[in-house]
Amino acid sequence: MEKGKQFPELVFPGDKRSNELSIHHYGKHTCLPTNMYGPSKRDYYLLHFITSGKGKYIVGGRTFYLQKNEGFLIRPNEETFYQADNEDPWEYYFVAFHGTAAEKMVDLVDWVDGYIVRPKNYQSIRSIMRSINAVKKPDLWAEYMVIGNTYVLLASLIKESERNKTEGIKSAKEDVLNKAIDFIKKNYERGIRVSDIADEVNMHRVSLYRLFKECLNVSVEKYLQNYRMDKAVFLLLNSDLSVTEICSHVGMFDYPHFCRQFKVRFGFTPLEYRKSFSKKE
Repeated sequence: MEKGKQFPELVFPGDKRSNELSIHHYGKHTCLPTNMYGPSKRDYYLLHFITSGKGKYIVGGRTFYLQKNEGFLIRPNEETFYQADNEDPWEYYFVAFHGTAAEKMVDLVDWVDGYIVRPKNYQSIRSIMRSINAVKKPDLWAEYMVIGNTYVLLASLIKESERNKTEGIKSAKEDVLNKAIDFIKKNYERGIRVSDIADEVNMHRVSLYRLFKECLNVSVEKYLQNYRMDKAVFLLLNSDLSVTEICSHVGMFDYPHFCRQFKVRFGFTPLEYRKSFSKKE
């Protein structure tokens, strides 16, 4: 005997008025192998969330192969087709909705290719969908419960999308920061300036300044200077180069300025530092 059912568990609320968010229908379907819907169009949004098994979803000439803990969206007036897998047919919850708030909220979700969602908080999404489906006799208070849970469902997907965007921005900032630091390490000897670093990472120097301050709590100019000073210390203690040669070697060609900055940083002139801390001594 096959596990699935030809037809889904389906609930149609009594109130079909078009307002900010109205529920058209909702339910659950444990599908038979190759169970299919479409090709067809609808005049509402229809969100499915898969709790087990696999299947495929076709929309706009694209085919998506989906599985447990993933969801897919059917948009109004778009022809779609979806079918359960032959060997491991899917089971899913679904909710159909429409209204002015529906369109706005759907647009805030970070859908993959406009239709697919793979939430990291899938346990929460599954729990919300289960709560929606649990309402079998939608009298007035129950309809509001379903509408409220649908708001929570969409809000949860929006929240995760915002976190992903934030993480993406953070990752992009880290990439730029690492690129800038790598450029400094490879080119500090050539006398590079902040403008050279900004050009390398294709960023305005003011924006680069803010990035370094935000991530490292130091300006890019100070970071470059400190890096040069640290290299100068290494050469003072581990080479026979003169202070003048070391000054040039770390990309600082103004000797008096180099000595002043060195003393500000370490409290000694370069010669005093070498005399006090050299391993040879």
